[in-house]
Formats: sequence, C-alpha cells, structure tokens
Amino acid sequence: MDETIFIKLSDGVDKIVSYLCISLGILMTVTTLTGIMFRYVMTNPLPWTEELARYSMIWMGLLAISMGVKRQEHLGVNLIVRLLPTIFQKILQIMTRVLIAFFLIELIRYGYGMAVNGNSQIAPALQIPMSFVLSSVPVAALVSLIQLFLISFDEIQNMISRGPDKEYREKRRGI
Repeated sequence: MDETIFIKLSDGVDKIVSYLCISLGILMTVTTLTGIMFRYVMTNPLPWTEELARYSMIWMGLLAISMGVKRQEHLGVNLIVRLLPTIFQKILQIMTRVLIAFFLIELIRYGYGMAVNGNSQIAPALQIPMSFVLSSVPVAALVSLIQLFLISFDEIQNMISRGPDKEYREKRRGI
C-alpha cells in the first residue's frame, strides 16, 4: 500500500526521535552506572552524574511523547467510544485532536517563556544554563504537534482519496 508524504515525514520524525531517545537512555544508564561506581566502589563520588542522568531522563521522557502521538497511544478511554456509532467516534476523534493541539500549543508558548527565563539560572553540578533543560518542554511539544498534524493530514487525505478504510488505519498504526 502506498504511503502518503505525511506518513513518510511522520516516520522520519519518529525515527529521529527514536534514535535520540535511545541515545539519551544509554547516556542516562552509563552516567548512572558511572556515578554508582565512583560513589560506592571508588568512594569518590562525581557531583555531575546524578544531574546529567536526571536531565537525560527528562529529555527522553518528553521527546517520547511524540512517539505516542504518532502511534495514537496517548491516554484515552476507548471502551465507551467504541460503543458509539462511527460518525460520533470520528467527531470525538477530531475534538480530541483539536484539544491536544491546543494543549501542545500552550505547552510551546509557556515552555518557551520558561526556557527563556531559565537563562539566568545555572545547573549546580553541570554549570550549564537551565534553559537547556527547560527547553525540553517546548521542543517536545513542538515535535508532538508536528506528529499530530502529520497523522491528521494523512487521515484527511486518506478519507478524501479512499474513503474511511479501517484496514488502512490499522496497518498504519501497526495493529
């Protein structure tokens, strides 16, 4: 089955985010193990390991949100929705995506302000501006918003060109 440009772009964004999350997970693990080794084996703790592991986890967790948005695995109550007629399911899906989009836009807006204000704060151990850590919020929200738009545009294009096709949607989601 042909993939649309929206799915190709979404897959590309997802692949980049996946590699970033894997890299951050590895960094977090290695940093934590290094910190443990220096603290308990060598009895000379490194002051920066806990901070780096924490900031890596924050970035990894927030970036992974976009992966959930792409796969439509975000928090939702499907039990009641599945009992509704198809037209109402579609209306609820559109309303949910609009609400998620508004929420992500607000996260970008307020997260950006938070990150800019973080320029005046310095992380104690790493001595980096806190704006680096705080920028994870608007960056992750932006990537999630991009994924939301891409999957929405793909579904709109699919509905226009082929009509609603359950098999196509399930294949795209990997079900």
